[in-house]
Amino acid sequence: MSDLFNAFITPVEPGGAKPGPLSGCTLAIKDLFDTAGVRTTYGSRLYGEHVPERTAVAAQRLLDAGAVLVGKTHLPEFAWSVLGLNPWYGTCHNPAVPGKTTGGSSSGSAAALAAGLCDLALGSDTGCSIRLPSAACGTVGLKSQWGLIPMEGAFPLCPTLDTAGPMGTSVADVALMWSVLAERPVPEPSLADLTVGLLRRPPGIGDGRPTETSDAPEGWVADLERLG
Repeated sequence: MSDLFNAFITPVEPGGAKPGPLSGCTLAIKDLFDTAGVRTTYGSRLYGEHVPERTAVAAQRLLDAGAVLVGKTHLPEFAWSVLGLNPWYGTCHNPAVPGKTTGGSSSGSAAALAAGLCDLALGSDTGCSIRLPSAACGTVGLKSQWGLIPMEGAFPLCPTLDTAGPMGTSVADVALMWSVLAERPVPEPSLADLTVGLLRRPPGIGDGRPTETSDAPEGWVADLERLG
């Protein structure tokens, strides 16, 4: 694997795939989740030689569904940053927008997806750690409902807020991952009878907003109305 973006802390030679809904899909796992027999650093030099004996529950569910591990991805030390910076393992670079931040803390997971180094990635989100890097790198990520996906075997940042979540390059891939992680089918989507609120003048922004930015939500609301 040629990792030009420092997306991985520990690359892994792919093994064989098990049968299952994710069979053959390559998987990158944020280095916050334990993986049996594979170095897991939590982004810290303190754990530079740490090799867990067990795999985190969320990661194991994906592997049991047939995903093939290709590496443990970059994160800030102990996931304590949103910029993709790490003093021990270097900076993770954005394949989609060179010179810009990947966001964090699931920086390497988003970068690996954007660079085409994996099909799927497992991230964690406490404040915005899946959503921000997904947006910054032009990929797709979902912060799951707290408690829905087990965090057993993941290094805790804030246990009352920590969540595991799927990351991919399409909504369909993320939905399939979610169903595996949550062990339930994806609910049928429907926007019927839902109400949408729109702030006509968001507080604290002032009058200096670019027109294309301030007008964009009007189009989003119109799209939602057309969907029911």
